[in-house]
Amino acid sequence: MVTDGQRIDVQQIGEYVQRHSCPRRFKLDLNGSALAREVPFFSRVLNPLDPVLQAIGRKKEEEWEGSLNEAGYTSLNDRSVDREPTRLRWESFVTLLNDASPGERLFAREVEISGKVGEFALNGRMDFVVLQWNGGRPQLRIVECKASRKDKTYHRIQLAIYQMLVRERAGRGELVVDGHVIPPEDVMGSLVRLKEEGGTEDLISAEVLDLEMEREDARRLLARDGDLERISRTDLEELPFQLDGKCDSCVLNVNCLPESARQKRLELLGMDISTARTLRDHDIPDLESLAALDVRGHQGRRIRAVPTFTDNLEKLVAKATVRSATLPGGAGHQVAALPGAGFGNLPTHVIDGEPLVRIFLSVDYDYTEDRIMALSAHVTNSEGALETSGERNTEGRWVRRPEVMERVQEGDGERSQEVEGSEVIFFRDAPWSGEYVRDNESERQLMVSFFNGLLKTVAKVGGKERVPLHFYVWSRNDLVRLIEGCTRCGSDLLDSLTHLLGCRETLEQLIYSCLQDEVYDRYATGWTGRGLVVASSLKWFGKRYHWTRTVGDRTVDLDRAFHQGLFDFHSPLQLDDDGEWSKAPADATVYTDFEVRCRFHDSLPVPYLHALWGTLPDPETADLKHNVRKAIREFQKAADPGMLRAYLRARVHALRWMEERVKPKNARITKIPLDLPDLTSFSLGVVGPVQAALDLLRLDHHVRLNEWSSRMNLPPLDRVMSGDCLPLTRT
Repeated sequence: MVTDGQRIDVQQIGEYVQRHSCPRRFKLDLNGSALAREVPFFSRVLNPLDPVLQAIGRKKEEEWEGSLNEAGYTSLNDRSVDREPTRLRWESFVTLLNDASPGERLFAREVEISGKVGEFALNGRMDFVVLQWNGGRPQLRIVECKASRKDKTYHRIQLAIYQMLVRERAGRGELVVDGHVIPPEDVMGSLVRLKEEGGTEDLISAEVLDLEMEREDARRLLARDGDLERISRTDLEELPFQLDGKCDSCVLNVNCLPESARQKRLELLGMDISTARTLRDHDIPDLESLAALDVRGHQGRRIRAVPTFTDNLEKLVAKATVRSATLPGGAGHQVAALPGAGFGNLPTHVIDGEPLVRIFLSVDYDYTEDRIMALSAHVTNSEGALETSGERNTEGRWVRRPEVMERVQEGDGERSQEVEGSEVIFFRDAPWSGEYVRDNESERQLMVSFFNGLLKTVAKVGGKERVPLHFYVWSRNDLVRLIEGCTRCGSDLLDSLTHLLGCRETLEQLIYSCLQDEVYDRYATGWTGRGLVVASSLKWFGKRYHWTRTVGDRTVDLDRAFHQGLFDFHSPLQLDDDGEWSKAPADATVYTDFEVRCRFHDSLPVPYLHALWGTLPDPETADLKHNVRKAIREFQKAADPGMLRAYLRARVHALRWMEERVKPKNARITKIPLDLPDLTSFSLGVVGPVQAALDLLRLDHHVRLNEWSSRMNLPPLDRVMSGDCLPLTRT
């Protein structure tokens, strides 16, 4: 049971809901993250929240405050004796409210409140509390402001808890205005967010929400023997959890990943909670035990007989073996082919005697503005294999060579040559204006320039009037973001994207491949994360990809320049002789490169563009925390257009490098050659709503076709276990 000395913050409950109700996350966050901080390196590797998101959040709250001032509302913070204009204690708020005049419209920012709900003593800080009048009767409205464009459950849960705390105080008669006691039912709640079409929702006219369902959910969470109380009294190591994409933005993953690696936990494979529980119930407590399991023995048969076990046990054993290679004391290959992986969805590089024009596409998304901020592609029809290499310098040290080359077959041997192909790279080189229509046009021009450049490059590389084309992306999100951008910026862009991708009513062919799926459906890897920078950092059958390039007149290690938020997923940590974290360097006897941050998705962090634009917060600002200042300085290291261009080029090269590692290719995939003159002759113009709707449906159809094809190309056993097909026997 949580006592008054173990207070929790309302925001912690929101984080719990946001992270898919992760028990470990909530437990680590208790008592000022005391358990998370037990690892000695916690403060060193802890990343701050995104400084751009923080700055935007503050700016939007100031805009909402300005709208209240313009509407004739007066700030209670200015009247407070607390002398903290952006924060107000509950006691001060109640006193100032009691002094209000009849009909006076007031508001307060960052109002602190505490109280008990269920078994928990809660603290919180409400964004805005607004005093309004209805027929001469005072009412309070709690308004939570979110720098988000989508309605999210955890936002409503936080608001509902604040409403419960204030209503409880109102029920005690604490809220009095001009002699009027505000009853609990007159304490209302609203959410305001960013609008899809730009700007912010109006705080004054924001909808009053019915939060009865959310209040009931919160009561169950906080009740005696509820989920949160159970988590608080359960030992950390006994709590189930899953490492997946939700962990990317969780600051506490710097505890979960290294601790799981030190203990060689099953969760390092990203398996779901049910699978991990089944394995532990059958005496498979860690990766070592799983790697040593005889899948055809008695223990393996018992595991497969469990009705809720839906994983491929043979593949799990292979994954455990490879993942153990990067753990303390581990050895072996960092990548290995999974048994029965099939042929996947990658076409051969030559189809019916014609070289396939391969387009490796990367889309970088500005999550603060909901816009595309960079588009890059590498186009080639070469049969050579891209490679990065190194050499011994005069001191005998191994150094990377910045040149990217191709290895091609020549007779019975191989030779090295310059990379065949071209890149098309466009990125936003100035800040967004904040005006929706104007920024739509800027985003549109970015995409139009990219499409035109890509079409010309495809025609140049193809060299013929009819060539087969195929697109490669790392994640499906890349194509989804591109489709969303075209939808947002004009119906004609949807038509041009349909044209570019070769989507035709008569062509039911695979138009793109998702390399992330190809890699992790067919290979076991030595890291848990699934981003491109994670996968390409491993040694693939004796070959490595590196990110050292020539930028201007100097050689730059791009993985150092773009370390913050991208390449900082691993770090050397120290263990003592007992396999515990060493408290000081002198105690360390074993140094191991540990995965310390989740990188399931690894699009370019937005602060790098703000560094280029010169709009990052000043790191010398006095009110910034030390780790925020440090992060800003790291982002500023890459504040150079040439360096950003080099990174984007290296990323699409990495896509090609990864595609060439995945073998064998699927010779059953056919590609109908497309007419390049037709592709390059289209012009952007006005497209009617009917055609735009057809284009969107056609694109959606091809995306779904790709997903279906990916599932159907999995081995039959995997499809049976996932429920996609049924085994039949002939009688």
